[in-house]
Amino acid sequence: MYHLDRNDMIDLCADLHAIRQKFGPQYYREPQATVEAAELWGAQCNRHSVMSQIAEKIRIEHKGYLFHP
Repeated sequence: MYHLDRNDMIDLCADLHAIRQKFGPQYYREPQATVEAAELWGAQCNRHSVMSQIAEKIRIEHKGYLFHP
């Protein structure tokens, strides 16, 4: 994963294009393509695209709904 400061930007277009080229026109159907794309952002997921090792807690509040893991 890249070390980013507050205003830094990274461009992953070339990396994503390489994944598309590697797996062909229907890359989105290939479980390994999802795993490789997630790794670009420093995330890990299984072959079913379920992310693991989540480091952040997310709190969602909406009228009539509260989610806090």
